[in-house]
Amino acid sequence: QNAPPEEQGLGPAQADPSEDLGVSRCTPEQQGAARLLLIAPSCLRCGISGQLLQEAPVRVPDASQASCETAFERHWLEKWHRRSKGRCPLTGRPLNMSDVKAAPELAEEVQSWIRNELE
Repeated sequence: QNAPPEEQGLGPAQADPSEDLGVSRCTPEQQGAARLLLIAPSCLRCGISGQLLQEAPVRVPDASQASCETAFERHWLEKWHRRSKGRCPLTGRPLNMSDVKAAPELAEEVQSWIRNELE
């Protein structure tokens, strides 16, 4: 546990909750926003917080090389970056925040997905 960050497996949780908690397993109390959060695809969630991407989605340079293209809310990535001493949450390698690319299309995808789920 005292290994340097690059050896600690710094990757964010990649589990897709929709695979583990299918809609059929949602309780009656888990309707509306709670249900949506449980079934949201992982590609529409922040790779650190697990929340839906909405405010300022971004991608790190290595995101396209991951098995599931992971994006992050800028706020959570910046927090991760500070706490990990500048490491990428996907690779554990040094990350320059100026290399992070905005991905506003993901916020639009989230909104579209929510509209479709509510119909």
